[in-house]
Amino acid sequence: MKRLMLWTINLLFLMALSASHSAPQSQHLSALDAAELDAITAGVCSTCEKEKPLPYIQHEGWDLIKRSESAHTVVTRRVDRQLVNNHPSITATYTIPYNNGCSYKWTGGSVSIGTSIGISLNRIYDCSKQEVLTVTLPPRTTGTLYEGTKRYYVTETYRHYMKWSDGYREVSGLTETFRKEYTYRFQEVN
Repeated sequence: MKRLMLWTINLLFLMALSASHSAPQSQHLSALDAAELDAITAGVCSTCEKEKPLPYIQHEGWDLIKRSESAHTVVTRRVDRQLVNNHPSITATYTIPYNNGCSYKWTGGSVSIGTSIGISLNRIYDCSKQEVLTVTLPPRTTGTLYEGTKRYYVTETYRHYMKWSDGYREVSGLTETFRKEYTYRFQEVN
């Protein structure tokens, strides 16, 4: 009888204990944050759907799509001197060194876009260098040495593009045109 009594008390105790745990709890469950979940599961989740990151713009730039050069036009021209070969049988050679005074400046287009391409508008750049004009005159001939200034234009058109993080390259449709104005000195003989 003692055993039955002891067994019954233990059974009632276990029933009371299990009933207390099955009753609604006052604490609520909360989701784990991503770092804690990764620490517990080592980043492996067979039932999770992986979210793909949205692509973003990695780089924006400008492509040169067209370049054209105008004809060289004479701005100024004047007689510098007469070259004479009076010898009856020997050819005369004249070597005339000069600085071509080359300079250029960018005009047109947008200042902000030009800056991103590396173009500074309306600033004059020096591209001058020493040149040598060699003139050969046959016996008993003369030549007139002219010097002057010529000008020509180089027009460049650029197209805007965006490079996305997923490798896609997109053209935005924006274009911009810039013009480079070259001026230089020349010497010639006629």
